[in-house]
Amino acid sequence: MFFDQASAAEVRAAADPADAGSHWRREKLKDLVWRAKCLHVHDTPEFAEAIEQLKSLTAQVEHIAHAQAQPNYRTPWWMDGEYDDARAEAHNDRGVALQKQKKHDDAFDEFTEAVRLAPSRAVYHANRAAVALKLGRDACAASDALHACERDPNHVAAHVRAAKATLRARRDPEESLRLFERALVLDPGNVAAARGKADASAAAGAARAERAAQTERARRGERDPLPPPSDWPTPAEAADALLAAEEVARLHPRMEGPITAHCEALVLCGRLERAVETTARLAADSADRAYLAAEIAWRRGGLAAVDGALTSLAAVPSPPKKIVELGSRLARLKELVDRGDADDEDGRFESAERAFTAALRLRDQRRLWGPGNAPGGEPYPNRCRADLLRARAVARLDGFGYDREGAEGVAEWDDDDDDRRFDPEADLEECVAIDPGDAEAWRILADVSRRGGDVERTFLRLRKAQASAPHDAKIAREVFAAARAVKAEADGGTYEGARGVGGAMDRRPGSLYKILGVAASATAKQIRRGYRKAAGKWHPDKWQHEGGDALARAEAEFRRVSAAYEVLGNPSRRRAYDSDPARFEASL
Repeated sequence: MFFDQASAAEVRAAADPADAGSHWRREKLKDLVWRAKCLHVHDTPEFAEAIEQLKSLTAQVEHIAHAQAQPNYRTPWWMDGEYDDARAEAHNDRGVALQKQKKHDDAFDEFTEAVRLAPSRAVYHANRAAVALKLGRDACAASDALHACERDPNHVAAHVRAAKATLRARRDPEESLRLFERALVLDPGNVAAARGKADASAAAGAARAERAAQTERARRGERDPLPPPSDWPTPAEAADALLAAEEVARLHPRMEGPITAHCEALVLCGRLERAVETTARLAADSADRAYLAAEIAWRRGGLAAVDGALTSLAAVPSPPKKIVELGSRLARLKELVDRGDADDEDGRFESAERAFTAALRLRDQRRLWGPGNAPGGEPYPNRCRADLLRARAVARLDGFGYDREGAEGVAEWDDDDDDRRFDPEADLEECVAIDPGDAEAWRILADVSRRGGDVERTFLRLRKAQASAPHDAKIAREVFAAARAVKAEADGGTYEGARGVGGAMDRRPGSLYKILGVAASATAKQIRRGYRKAAGKWHPDKWQHEGGDALARAEAEFRRVSAAYEVLGNPSRRRAYDSDPARFEASL
Protein backbone atom coordinates (compact mmCIF):
# COMPACT_ATOMS: atom_id res chain seq x y z
CA MET A 1 0.00 0.00 0.00
CA PHE A 2 1.44 3.34 -1.03
CA PHE A 3 1.38 6.27 1.40
CA ASP A 4 0.27 9.72 0.34
CA GLN A 5 2.13 13.03 0.66
CA ALA A 6 0.59 13.84 4.07
CA SER A 7 1.57 10.54 5.69
CA ALA A 8 5.05 10.77 4.21
CA ALA A 9 5.65 13.99 6.14
CA GLU A 10 4.97 12.12 9.37
CA VAL A 11 7.63 9.47 8.76
CA ARG A 12 10.70 9.99 10.95
CA ALA A 13 14.14 9.96 9.33
CA ALA A 14 15.84 6.59 9.71
CA ALA A 15 18.82 6.42 12.09
CA ASP A 16 22.17 5.09 10.96
CA PRO A 17 22.75 1.35 11.60
CA ALA A 18 24.84 1.94 14.75
CA ASP A 19 22.15 4.13 16.36
CA ALA A 20 19.42 1.72 15.31
CA GLY A 21 21.30 -1.22 16.86
CA SER A 22 21.90 0.67 20.10
CA HIS A 23 18.23 1.66 20.31
CA TRP A 24 17.12 -1.94 19.63
CA ARG A 25 19.35 -3.35 22.39
CA ARG A 26 18.09 -0.83 24.97
CA GLU A 27 14.45 -1.51 24.08
CA LYS A 28 14.90 -5.29 24.26
CA LEU A 29 16.51 -5.01 27.69
CA LYS A 30 13.65 -2.80 28.96
CA ASP A 31 11.13 -5.25 27.48
CA LEU A 32 12.80 -8.15 29.31
CA VAL A 33 12.64 -6.30 32.65
CA TRP A 34 8.97 -5.41 32.04
CA ARG A 35 8.07 -9.04 31.30
CA ALA A 36 9.89 -10.17 34.44
CA LYS A 37 7.82 -7.71 36.49
CA CYS A 38 4.65 -9.06 34.90
CA LEU A 39 5.69 -12.56 36.01
CA HIS A 40 6.73 -11.29 39.47
CA VAL A 41 10.27 -12.68 39.12
CA HIS A 42 12.11 -9.37 38.68
CA ASP A 43 13.26 -9.27 42.33
CA THR A 44 14.65 -12.82 42.49
CA PRO A 45 18.47 -13.18 42.89
CA GLU A 46 18.75 -15.29 39.75
CA PHE A 47 17.03 -12.73 37.58
CA ALA A 48 19.02 -9.84 39.11
CA GLU A 49 22.27 -11.66 38.30
CA ALA A 50 21.15 -12.39 34.74
CA ILE A 51 20.18 -8.75 34.19
CA GLU A 52 23.58 -7.55 35.41
CA GLN A 53 25.28 -9.96 33.00
CA LEU A 54 23.11 -8.72 30.13
CA LYS A 55 23.89 -5.11 31.01
CA SER A 56 27.61 -5.89 31.02
CA LEU A 57 27.40 -7.66 27.66
CA THR A 58 25.31 -4.81 26.21
CA ALA A 59 27.92 -2.31 27.34
CA GLN A 60 30.63 -4.40 25.63
CA VAL A 61 28.62 -4.48 22.41
CA GLU A 62 28.09 -0.69 22.62
CA HIS A 63 31.83 -0.20 23.02
CA ILE A 64 32.54 -2.41 20.00
CA ALA A 65 29.91 -0.58 17.92
CA HIS A 66 31.38 2.81 18.87
CA ALA A 67 34.91 1.65 17.97
CA GLN A 68 33.75 0.26 14.62
CA ALA A 69 32.08 3.58 13.76
CA GLN A 70 35.41 5.43 13.90
CA PRO A 71 36.92 6.29 10.47
CA ASN A 72 40.33 4.75 11.29
CA TYR A 73 38.90 1.52 12.71
CA ARG A 74 40.47 -1.71 11.48
CA THR A 75 38.68 -4.98 12.14
CA PRO A 76 40.88 -7.41 14.15
CA TRP A 77 41.77 -10.56 12.28
CA TRP A 78 39.96 -12.73 14.83
CA MET A 79 36.62 -10.86 14.66
CA ASP A 80 34.76 -12.82 11.99
CA GLY A 81 31.57 -13.61 13.89
CA GLU A 82 32.13 -17.38 14.28
CA TYR A 83 32.23 -18.11 18.02
CA ASP A 84 32.36 -21.61 19.55
CA ASP A 85 33.77 -22.08 23.07
CA ALA A 86 33.89 -25.88 22.87
CA ARG A 87 35.82 -25.98 19.59
CA ALA A 88 38.11 -23.19 20.85
CA GLU A 89 38.99 -25.19 23.96
CA ALA A 90 39.73 -28.26 21.82
CA HIS A 91 42.09 -26.25 19.56
CA ASN A 92 43.79 -24.78 22.64
CA ASP A 93 44.35 -28.24 24.15
CA ARG A 94 45.89 -29.49 20.90
CA GLY A 95 48.07 -26.38 20.77
CA VAL A 96 49.36 -26.99 24.28
CA ALA A 97 50.21 -30.60 23.40
CA LEU A 98 52.03 -29.55 20.23
CA GLN A 99 53.91 -26.84 22.14
CA LYS A 100 55.22 -29.48 24.57
CA GLN A 101 56.47 -31.45 21.54
CA LYS A 102 58.22 -28.25 20.32
CA LYS A 103 56.08 -28.24 17.17
CA HIS A 104 55.68 -24.51 17.41
CA ASP A 105 54.38 -23.86 13.89
CA ASP A 106 51.53 -26.33 14.32
CA ALA A 107 50.86 -25.07 17.84
CA PHE A 108 50.65 -21.50 16.51
CA ASP A 109 47.97 -22.55 14.03
CA GLU A 110 45.94 -24.28 16.76
CA PHE A 111 46.13 -21.30 19.09
CA THR A 112 45.14 -19.06 16.17
CA GLU A 113 41.94 -21.06 15.72
CA ALA A 114 41.27 -20.95 19.46
CA VAL A 115 41.56 -17.14 19.45
CA ARG A 116 39.34 -16.84 16.40
CA LEU A 117 36.60 -18.95 17.95
CA ALA A 118 36.77 -17.38 21.43
CA PRO A 119 38.58 -14.02 21.20
CA SER A 120 37.49 -12.94 24.70
CA ARG A 121 39.64 -15.59 26.44
CA ALA A 122 42.94 -14.08 27.60
CA VAL A 123 44.66 -17.46 27.91
CA TYR A 124 44.34 -18.17 24.19
CA HIS A 125 46.00 -14.87 23.26
CA ALA A 126 48.72 -15.50 25.85
CA ASN A 127 49.42 -19.02 24.54
CA ARG A 128 49.66 -17.75 20.96
CA ALA A 129 52.10 -15.07 22.14
CA ALA A 130 54.28 -17.74 23.77
CA VAL A 131 54.76 -19.74 20.55
CA ALA A 132 55.10 -16.55 18.50
CA LEU A 133 58.11 -15.68 20.70
CA LYS A 134 59.57 -19.12 20.01
CA LEU A 135 59.12 -18.55 16.28
CA GLY A 136 60.74 -15.10 16.40
CA ARG A 137 57.51 -13.32 15.46
CA ASP A 138 58.09 -10.57 17.97
CA ALA A 139 55.55 -8.04 16.66
CA CYS A 140 52.82 -10.70 16.61
CA ALA A 141 53.82 -11.87 20.10
CA ALA A 142 53.67 -8.33 21.48
CA SER A 143 50.22 -7.75 19.97
CA ASP A 144 48.81 -11.06 21.26
CA ALA A 145 50.26 -10.63 24.76
CA LEU A 146 48.88 -7.09 25.02
CA HIS A 147 45.44 -8.37 23.96
CA ALA A 148 45.71 -10.93 26.77
CA CYS A 149 46.62 -8.16 29.24
CA GLU A 150 43.56 -6.16 28.17
CA ARG A 151 41.28 -9.15 28.82
CA ASP A 152 42.96 -10.16 32.08
CA PRO A 153 44.97 -7.36 33.76
CA ASN A 154 46.26 -9.87 36.36
CA HIS A 155 47.75 -12.35 33.85
CA VAL A 156 51.43 -12.41 34.89
CA ALA A 157 52.72 -14.53 31.99
CA ALA A 158 50.98 -12.25 29.46
CA HIS A 159 52.73 -9.20 30.92
CA VAL A 160 56.11 -10.93 30.82
CA ARG A 161 55.63 -12.09 27.23
CA ALA A 162 54.43 -8.66 26.11
CA ALA A 163 57.50 -7.08 27.74
CA LYS A 164 59.90 -9.60 26.15
CA ALA A 165 58.36 -9.22 22.70
CA THR A 166 58.37 -5.41 22.95
CA LEU A 167 62.05 -5.43 23.95
CA ARG A 168 63.05 -7.91 21.24
CA ALA A 169 61.10 -6.00 18.58
CA ARG A 170 63.23 -2.94 19.45
CA ARG A 171 60.17 -0.89 20.30
CA ASP A 172 60.05 1.62 23.13
CA PRO A 173 62.07 0.02 26.00
CA GLU A 174 60.22 2.25 28.48
CA GLU A 175 57.02 0.36 27.62
CA SER A 176 58.83 -2.95 28.10
CA LEU A 177 60.12 -1.79 31.49
CA ARG A 178 56.61 -0.78 32.55
CA LEU A 179 55.26 -4.22 31.64
CA PHE A 180 58.01 -6.04 33.55
CA GLU A 181 57.36 -3.85 36.59
CA ARG A 182 53.62 -4.62 36.38
CA ALA A 183 54.42 -8.37 36.28
CA LEU A 184 56.58 -8.01 39.42
CA VAL A 185 53.76 -6.20 41.21
CA LEU A 186 51.49 -9.16 40.42
CA ASP A 187 54.19 -11.74 41.26
CA PRO A 188 57.18 -10.27 43.17
CA GLY A 189 59.11 -13.54 42.96
CA ASN A 190 58.90 -13.98 39.20
CA VAL A 191 62.49 -14.63 38.06
CA ALA A 192 61.84 -14.02 34.35
CA ALA A 193 60.26 -10.65 35.11
CA ALA A 194 63.16 -9.60 37.38
CA ARG A 195 65.75 -10.60 34.78
CA GLY A 196 63.78 -8.91 32.04
CA LYS A 197 63.44 -5.74 34.11
CA ALA A 198 67.24 -5.47 34.39
CA ASP A 199 67.61 -5.83 30.61
CA ALA A 200 64.81 -3.35 29.95
CA SER A 201 66.32 -0.83 32.39
CA ALA A 202 69.64 -0.99 30.56
CA ALA A 203 67.91 -0.62 27.17
CA ALA A 204 65.79 2.26 28.45
CA GLY A 205 68.90 4.05 29.75
CA ALA A 206 70.65 3.60 26.40
CA ALA A 207 67.52 4.84 24.60
CA ARG A 208 67.35 7.93 26.78
CA ALA A 209 70.99 8.69 26.06
CA GLU A 210 70.41 8.22 22.31
CA ARG A 211 67.31 10.44 22.44
CA ALA A 212 69.31 13.16 24.15
CA ALA A 213 72.08 12.85 21.54
CA GLN A 214 69.58 12.96 18.66
CA THR A 215 67.82 15.95 20.20
CA GLU A 216 71.12 17.81 20.45
CA ARG A 217 72.05 16.96 16.85
CA ALA A 218 68.60 18.14 15.73
CA ARG A 219 69.00 21.34 17.73
CA ARG A 220 72.25 22.03 15.87
CA GLY A 221 70.72 20.98 12.52
CA GLU A 222 73.36 18.38 11.63
CA ARG A 223 71.17 16.33 9.25
CA ASP A 224 71.73 16.70 5.52
CA PRO A 225 69.36 19.07 3.69
CA LEU A 226 66.67 17.89 1.29
CA PRO A 227 68.12 16.84 -2.07
CA PRO A 228 68.15 19.14 -5.13
CA PRO A 229 65.61 18.37 -7.90
CA SER A 230 68.28 16.49 -9.87
CA ASP A 231 68.53 13.94 -7.02
CA TRP A 232 64.82 13.90 -6.10
CA PRO A 233 63.37 10.37 -5.96
CA THR A 234 60.72 9.14 -8.36
CA PRO A 235 57.16 8.85 -6.97
CA ALA A 236 57.59 5.09 -6.50
CA GLU A 237 60.94 5.51 -4.74
CA ALA A 238 59.53 8.28 -2.53
CA ALA A 239 56.53 6.09 -1.58
CA ASP A 240 58.80 3.16 -0.65
CA ALA A 241 61.02 5.44 1.44
CA LEU A 242 57.95 6.86 3.19
CA LEU A 243 56.65 3.40 4.15
CA ALA A 244 60.03 2.49 5.64
CA ALA A 245 60.31 5.81 7.50
CA GLU A 246 56.78 5.46 8.91
CA GLU A 247 57.58 2.03 10.32
CA VAL A 248 60.81 3.21 11.96
CA ALA A 249 59.03 6.27 13.42
CA ARG A 250 56.26 4.04 14.74
CA LEU A 251 58.77 1.84 16.54
CA HIS A 252 60.63 4.86 17.95
CA PRO A 253 57.90 7.45 18.64
CA ARG A 254 60.09 9.65 20.88
CA MET A 255 63.30 9.69 18.85
CA GLU A 256 64.10 12.91 16.98
CA GLY A 257 65.99 11.10 14.21
CA PRO A 258 63.17 8.78 13.05
CA ILE A 259 60.57 11.57 13.34
CA THR A 260 62.74 13.92 11.27
CA ALA A 261 63.36 11.20 8.68
CA HIS A 262 59.60 10.56 8.53
CA CYS A 263 58.95 14.27 7.96
CA GLU A 264 61.60 14.42 5.22
CA ALA A 265 60.04 11.38 3.53
CA LEU A 266 56.63 13.08 3.61
CA VAL A 267 58.09 16.18 1.93
CA LEU A 268 59.80 14.05 -0.72
CA CYS A 269 56.48 12.29 -1.33
CA GLY A 270 54.52 15.56 -1.57
CA ARG A 271 52.40 14.83 1.54
CA LEU A 272 52.81 18.37 2.86
CA GLU A 273 49.76 18.51 5.15
CA ARG A 274 50.93 15.43 7.03
CA ALA A 275 54.46 16.80 7.07
CA VAL A 276 53.21 19.88 8.95
CA GLU A 277 51.67 17.64 11.63
CA THR A 278 54.83 15.55 11.91
CA THR A 279 57.09 18.60 12.21
CA ALA A 280 55.10 19.70 15.27
CA ARG A 281 56.40 16.60 17.10
CA LEU A 282 60.01 17.79 16.87
CA ALA A 283 61.70 19.78 19.63
CA ALA A 284 60.64 23.44 19.57
CA ASP A 285 64.25 24.74 19.58
CA SER A 286 65.44 22.31 16.90
CA ALA A 287 67.20 23.79 13.87
CA ASP A 288 66.02 20.75 11.92
CA ARG A 289 62.43 21.65 12.80
CA ALA A 290 62.91 25.27 11.68
CA TYR A 291 64.52 24.11 8.42
CA LEU A 292 61.80 21.58 7.58
CA ALA A 293 59.01 23.98 8.57
CA ALA A 294 60.40 26.57 6.14
CA GLU A 295 60.83 23.99 3.35
CA ILE A 296 57.22 22.89 3.83
CA ALA A 297 55.85 26.44 4.15
CA TRP A 298 56.93 27.79 0.76
CA ARG A 299 56.01 24.56 -1.04
CA ARG A 300 52.59 24.42 0.59
CA GLY A 301 51.74 28.11 0.83
CA GLY A 302 53.19 29.42 -2.43
CA LEU A 303 54.77 32.84 -2.93
CA ALA A 304 52.65 34.32 -0.14
CA ALA A 305 54.49 32.10 2.38
CA VAL A 306 58.05 33.03 1.32
CA ASP A 307 58.24 36.07 3.59
CA GLY A 308 57.12 34.02 6.60
CA ALA A 309 59.66 31.29 5.82
CA LEU A 310 62.46 33.88 5.60
CA THR A 311 61.39 35.42 8.92
CA SER A 312 61.37 32.05 10.70
CA LEU A 313 64.81 31.14 9.32
CA ALA A 314 66.24 34.49 10.39
CA ALA A 315 65.13 33.76 13.98
CA VAL A 316 67.30 30.61 14.27
CA PRO A 317 70.34 31.32 16.48
CA SER A 318 73.70 30.21 15.03
CA PRO A 319 72.00 28.73 11.95
CA PRO A 320 73.60 25.71 10.28
CA LYS A 321 74.77 25.80 6.68
CA LYS A 322 71.57 24.32 5.24
CA ILE A 323 69.43 27.07 6.80
CA VAL A 324 71.77 29.78 5.53
CA GLU A 325 71.66 28.31 2.01
CA LEU A 326 67.86 27.93 2.06
CA GLY A 327 67.47 31.52 3.26
CA SER A 328 69.73 32.69 0.44
CA ARG A 329 67.72 30.82 -2.19
CA LEU A 330 64.39 32.12 -0.85
CA ALA A 331 65.76 35.68 -0.71
CA ARG A 332 66.78 35.39 -4.37
CA LEU A 333 63.32 34.06 -5.23
CA LYS A 334 61.67 36.96 -3.41
CA GLU A 335 63.93 39.46 -5.21
CA LEU A 336 62.94 38.11 -8.64
CA VAL A 337 59.24 37.94 -7.76
CA ASP A 338 59.23 41.50 -6.41
CA ARG A 339 60.97 42.69 -9.56
CA GLY A 340 58.48 40.84 -11.77
CA ASP A 341 55.51 42.19 -9.82
CA ALA A 342 56.83 45.76 -10.06
CA ASP A 343 57.51 45.46 -13.79
CA ASP A 344 54.10 43.90 -14.40
CA GLU A 345 52.34 46.64 -12.47
CA ASP A 346 54.22 49.32 -14.42
CA GLY A 347 53.29 47.72 -17.73
CA ARG A 348 56.80 46.39 -18.53
CA PHE A 349 55.43 42.98 -19.39
CA GLU A 350 58.41 41.51 -21.23
CA SER A 351 60.70 42.47 -18.34
CA ALA A 352 58.22 40.93 -15.87
CA GLU A 353 58.11 37.78 -17.96
CA ARG A 354 61.90 37.54 -17.85
CA ALA A 355 61.93 37.95 -14.07
CA PHE A 356 59.36 35.18 -13.54
CA THR A 357 61.22 32.91 -15.98
CA ALA A 358 64.44 33.50 -14.04
CA ALA A 359 62.58 32.57 -10.84
CA LEU A 360 61.33 29.35 -12.46
CA ARG A 361 64.93 28.48 -13.34
CA LEU A 362 65.98 28.58 -9.69
CA ARG A 363 66.96 25.23 -8.22
CA ASP A 364 63.94 24.77 -6.00
CA GLN A 365 61.37 25.77 -8.66
CA ARG A 366 62.23 23.14 -11.29
CA ARG A 367 59.49 20.76 -12.33
CA LEU A 368 59.27 17.53 -10.35
CA TRP A 369 57.38 14.50 -11.68
CA GLY A 370 54.37 14.99 -13.93
CA PRO A 371 54.48 15.14 -17.76
CA GLY A 372 58.04 15.43 -18.97
CA ASN A 373 59.48 13.74 -15.91
CA ALA A 374 57.14 10.84 -15.21
CA PRO A 375 54.73 10.58 -18.15
CA GLY A 376 51.14 10.30 -17.05
CA GLY A 377 51.96 11.12 -13.44
CA GLU A 378 50.86 14.03 -11.31
CA PRO A 379 53.25 16.94 -10.74
CA TYR A 380 54.79 17.60 -7.34
CA PRO A 381 52.51 19.95 -5.31
CA ASN A 382 54.89 22.94 -5.32
CA ARG A 383 52.51 25.89 -4.92
CA CYS A 384 55.39 28.35 -5.44
CA ARG A 385 55.97 26.97 -8.91
CA ALA A 386 52.22 27.17 -9.62
CA ASP A 387 52.16 30.84 -8.59
CA LEU A 388 55.18 31.62 -10.76
CA LEU A 389 53.68 29.86 -13.78
CA ARG A 390 50.45 31.82 -13.40
CA ALA A 391 52.30 35.12 -12.97
CA ARG A 392 54.43 34.47 -16.06
CA ALA A 393 51.40 33.50 -18.13
CA VAL A 394 49.52 36.64 -17.06
CA ALA A 395 52.52 38.82 -17.96
CA ARG A 396 52.72 37.21 -21.41
CA LEU A 397 48.99 37.54 -22.04
CA ASP A 398 48.89 41.14 -20.82
CA GLY A 399 51.88 42.04 -22.95
CA PHE A 400 51.17 40.18 -26.18
CA GLY A 401 47.46 39.41 -25.98
CA TYR A 402 45.74 36.08 -26.51
CA ASP A 403 46.70 35.60 -30.16
CA ARG A 404 49.33 32.88 -30.25
CA GLU A 405 50.28 33.60 -33.82
CA GLY A 406 50.90 37.26 -33.06
CA ALA A 407 53.03 36.41 -30.03
CA GLU A 408 55.01 33.61 -31.65
CA GLY A 409 58.74 34.14 -31.68
CA VAL A 410 58.64 37.03 -29.20
CA ALA A 411 60.29 35.08 -26.36
CA GLU A 412 63.87 34.22 -27.29
CA TRP A 413 64.59 32.34 -24.07
CA ASP A 414 63.32 28.89 -23.04
CA ASP A 415 62.36 27.43 -19.69
CA ASP A 416 65.18 24.99 -18.91
CA ASP A 417 62.64 22.54 -17.48
CA ASP A 418 61.84 21.13 -20.93
CA ASP A 419 62.55 21.53 -24.61
CA ARG A 420 59.39 23.36 -25.66
CA ARG A 421 59.07 27.08 -26.25
CA PHE A 422 57.22 28.65 -23.36
CA ASP A 423 53.48 28.95 -23.95
CA PRO A 424 51.17 30.80 -21.50
CA GLU A 425 48.32 28.30 -21.85
CA ALA A 426 50.69 25.41 -21.12
CA ASP A 427 51.94 27.31 -18.05
CA LEU A 428 48.39 27.72 -16.80
CA GLU A 429 47.54 24.08 -17.46
CA GLU A 430 50.56 23.00 -15.41
CA CYS A 431 49.51 25.50 -12.74
CA VAL A 432 46.06 23.90 -12.31
CA ALA A 433 47.63 20.42 -12.46
CA ILE A 434 49.73 21.40 -9.43
CA ASP A 435 46.83 23.16 -7.69
CA PRO A 436 43.42 22.09 -9.08
CA GLY A 437 41.76 24.53 -6.68
CA ASP A 438 43.30 27.65 -8.28
CA ALA A 439 40.12 29.42 -9.39
CA GLU A 440 42.05 32.39 -10.78
CA ALA A 441 44.09 30.19 -13.13
CA TRP A 442 40.95 28.39 -14.31
CA ARG A 443 39.30 31.73 -15.11
CA ILE A 444 42.30 32.91 -17.10
CA LEU A 445 42.29 29.63 -19.01
CA ALA A 446 38.59 30.14 -19.71
CA ASP A 447 39.35 33.61 -21.06
CA VAL A 448 42.01 32.11 -23.36
CA SER A 449 39.45 29.60 -24.68
CA ARG A 450 36.79 32.27 -25.11
CA ARG A 451 39.08 34.50 -27.11
CA GLY A 452 39.98 31.48 -29.23
CA GLY A 453 36.31 30.87 -29.98
CA ASP A 454 36.06 27.55 -28.11
CA VAL A 455 32.83 28.08 -26.13
CA GLU A 456 32.59 24.48 -24.91
CA ARG A 457 36.08 24.52 -23.43
CA THR A 458 35.33 27.93 -21.93
CA PHE A 459 32.32 26.46 -20.13
CA LEU A 460 34.28 23.43 -18.85
CA ARG A 461 37.08 25.60 -17.49
CA LEU A 462 34.64 27.99 -15.83
CA ARG A 463 32.96 24.99 -14.18
CA LYS A 464 36.35 24.06 -12.75
CA ALA A 465 36.70 27.60 -11.43
CA GLN A 466 33.23 27.38 -9.91
CA ALA A 467 34.11 24.08 -8.20
CA SER A 468 37.13 25.83 -6.67
CA ALA A 469 35.14 28.91 -5.58
CA PRO A 470 31.51 27.77 -5.25
CA HIS A 471 30.36 30.95 -3.52
CA ASP A 472 31.75 33.41 -6.07
CA ALA A 473 28.72 35.14 -7.62
CA LYS A 474 30.71 36.52 -10.56
CA ILE A 475 31.96 33.07 -11.58
CA ALA A 476 28.40 31.73 -11.29
CA ARG A 477 27.18 34.38 -13.75
CA GLU A 478 30.02 33.59 -16.14
CA VAL A 479 29.18 29.87 -15.99
CA PHE A 480 25.56 30.65 -16.82
CA ALA A 481 26.59 32.83 -19.76
CA ALA A 482 28.99 30.16 -20.99
CA ALA A 483 26.26 27.51 -20.81
CA ARG A 484 23.97 29.74 -22.88
CA ALA A 485 26.77 30.21 -25.41
CA VAL A 486 27.29 26.44 -25.71
CA LYS A 487 23.57 25.90 -26.24
CA ALA A 488 23.39 28.70 -28.80
CA GLU A 489 26.29 27.22 -30.75
CA ALA A 490 24.69 23.77 -30.68
CA ASP A 491 21.49 25.34 -32.05
CA GLY A 492 23.45 26.96 -34.85
CA GLY A 493 23.33 30.51 -33.53
CA THR A 494 25.43 32.85 -31.42
CA TYR A 495 24.63 33.91 -27.87
CA GLU A 496 25.31 37.64 -27.54
CA GLY A 497 26.13 37.24 -23.86
CA ALA A 498 29.11 35.10 -24.82
CA ARG A 499 31.17 38.26 -25.07
CA GLY A 500 30.98 38.43 -21.28
CA VAL A 501 32.10 34.87 -20.68
CA GLY A 502 35.41 34.18 -18.98
CA GLY A 503 36.09 37.69 -17.76
CA ALA A 504 35.97 39.84 -20.86
CA MET A 505 35.74 43.61 -20.63
CA ASP A 506 32.50 44.75 -19.01
CA ARG A 507 31.15 47.31 -21.53
CA ARG A 508 28.13 48.47 -19.54
CA PRO A 509 28.02 52.26 -19.10
CA GLY A 510 29.11 53.09 -15.57
CA SER A 511 30.84 49.73 -14.99
CA LEU A 512 33.69 50.15 -12.51
CA TYR A 513 35.78 47.68 -14.52
CA LYS A 514 35.20 49.77 -17.67
CA ILE A 515 36.22 52.95 -15.82
CA LEU A 516 39.60 51.36 -14.93
CA GLY A 517 39.92 49.71 -18.35
CA VAL A 518 40.27 46.15 -17.01
CA ALA A 519 38.43 42.86 -17.45
CA ALA A 520 35.98 41.60 -14.86
CA SER A 521 38.43 38.77 -14.12
CA ALA A 522 41.34 41.17 -13.55
CA THR A 523 43.80 40.36 -10.79
CA ALA A 524 44.61 42.78 -7.98
CA LYS A 525 47.79 43.80 -9.84
CA GLN A 526 45.87 44.44 -13.05
CA ILE A 527 43.37 46.60 -11.18
CA ARG A 528 46.18 48.64 -9.59
CA ARG A 529 47.80 49.02 -13.01
CA GLY A 530 44.49 50.08 -14.57
CA TYR A 531 43.96 52.61 -11.80
CA ARG A 532 47.44 54.12 -12.21
CA LYS A 533 46.98 54.39 -15.96
CA ALA A 534 43.50 55.93 -15.74
CA ALA A 535 44.49 58.25 -12.87
CA GLY A 536 47.53 59.37 -14.82
CA LYS A 537 45.38 60.12 -17.83
CA TRP A 538 42.72 62.13 -15.99
CA HIS A 539 44.72 63.76 -13.20
CA PRO A 540 43.60 67.44 -13.07
CA ASP A 541 47.21 68.68 -12.93
CA LYS A 542 47.67 67.44 -16.53
CA TRP A 543 44.64 69.41 -17.71
CA GLN A 544 45.33 72.75 -16.01
CA HIS A 545 46.50 74.37 -19.25
CA GLU A 546 43.29 73.29 -21.01
CA GLY A 547 41.01 74.95 -18.48
CA GLY A 548 37.22 75.33 -18.91
CA ASP A 549 35.14 72.31 -19.83
CA ALA A 550 38.18 70.08 -20.43
CA LEU A 551 39.46 70.61 -16.88
CA ALA A 552 36.00 70.08 -15.41
CA ARG A 553 35.64 66.83 -17.34
CA ALA A 554 39.06 65.65 -16.19
CA GLU A 555 38.20 66.38 -12.55
CA ALA A 556 34.93 64.46 -12.90
CA GLU A 557 36.64 61.47 -14.58
CA PHE A 558 39.39 61.48 -11.95
CA ARG A 559 36.76 61.28 -9.20
CA ARG A 560 35.11 58.36 -11.00
CA VAL A 561 38.46 56.58 -11.35
CA SER A 562 39.24 57.10 -7.66
CA ALA A 563 35.78 55.88 -6.62
CA ALA A 564 36.10 52.81 -8.86
CA TYR A 565 39.48 51.91 -7.39
CA GLU A 566 38.21 52.47 -3.86
CA VAL A 567 35.71 49.65 -4.51
CA LEU A 568 37.68 47.28 -6.75
CA GLY A 569 40.92 47.71 -4.84
CA ASN A 570 39.28 46.38 -1.67
CA PRO A 571 38.68 42.58 -1.91
CA SER A 572 35.57 42.55 0.30
CA ARG A 573 34.00 45.58 -1.41
CA ARG A 574 34.84 44.10 -4.82
CA ARG A 575 32.96 40.91 -3.90
CA ALA A 576 29.99 43.01 -2.82
CA TYR A 577 30.14 44.96 -6.12
CA ASP A 578 30.25 41.73 -8.17
CA SER A 579 27.12 40.53 -6.35
CA ASP A 580 25.18 43.79 -6.83
CA PRO A 581 26.85 46.24 -9.29
CA ALA A 582 23.86 48.58 -9.47
CA ARG A 583 24.12 49.52 -5.80
CA PHE A 584 27.63 50.93 -6.32
CA GLU A 585 27.22 52.33 -9.84
CA ALA A 586 24.19 54.42 -8.87
CA SER A 587 26.36 56.75 -6.79
CA LEU A 588 28.79 57.50 -9.65
